[in-house]
Amino acid sequence: MAWVDAQGFELNKNGFVKLTKINAQLAQDKVDTSANNSADKKASKIRKTLSAIREDDLTKNDLCQLIQRGAFKNFVNGFHDVIKMINDTNSTRLSDSEQSFFAKCIVGNKLNILRRIKQGDPTVVNDLAKEGIQGNNRYNFSFASKFCTYMSRYHFGEKDKFMPYDKVLQNVLPYYAWAYCRKDEVKNFKQKKVMKTILR
Repeated sequence: MAWVDAQGFELNKNGFVKLTKINAQLAQDKVDTSANNSADKKASKIRKTLSAIREDDLTKNDLCQLIQRGAFKNFVNGFHDVIKMINDTNSTRLSDSEQSFFAKCIVGNKLNILRRIKQGDPTVVNDLAKEGIQGNNRYNFSFASKFCTYMSRYHFGEKDKFMPYDKVLQNVLPYYAWAYCRKDEVKNFKQKKVMKTILR
């Protein structure tokens, strides 16, 4: 007999939400409903975000269209608009100067970065994130992971080579790893240990 929580999500024997398509659809439905029921300003931002990043079989989202238009012109106008849309819709919290910095950085090394994204080279995410430190900004793994993910999906048509980093997922995923694998303590998955490894 399946357990169900108060929100309708099916739970496993450990009380975790099961990672199923039905639960994923229920979560998406709740986001859509939330957007419709929120106050006007908040609802507008939620709808803007959903239209930019939501994926389905029938429509190309705004970010996909922007990247594909840029690719058609070989990104001659750079990446600033792509970075701005990623920032606005994913809350990566890049300042205007950071957006400009990353746009110049990517343009300056465009062929190498795109080649590595096409190959699915995971080290490109960390290398791009570290560029922020060299530019007197900050290490921004969240932005770098999302840039590589969306370029891989919408420019190269590869959906599984990169995944966007998300702090909520970072905090929750270790509990799933512990519940299913039991090979490590939850505290050992925390950010400090991971970041030290990445920055070496």
